[in-house]
Amino acid sequence: MKLPYRPSWWTCLSESLESMSTKTSQGRVMMLEFINAIALSILQLLNSWRRREKERKIKVVNFIFYISSID
Repeated sequence: MKLPYRPSWWTCLSESLESMSTKTSQGRVMMLEFINAIALSILQLLNSWRRREKERKIKVVNFIFYISSID
């Protein structure tokens, strides 16, 4: 993946990935574990965002019902 501007973390990550040997089975396992950890982190982040969004919508709906019941 080419980025127009490479942040320092990206350079560090790409260099460390290049240094891992994928020719050995241990290197392949390390690479797969690394990719799996990143994917899991992204999924957890997306789930927490969805959960917070759902909680926000529920609070708004409850507030609207509360306001409408005051009359």
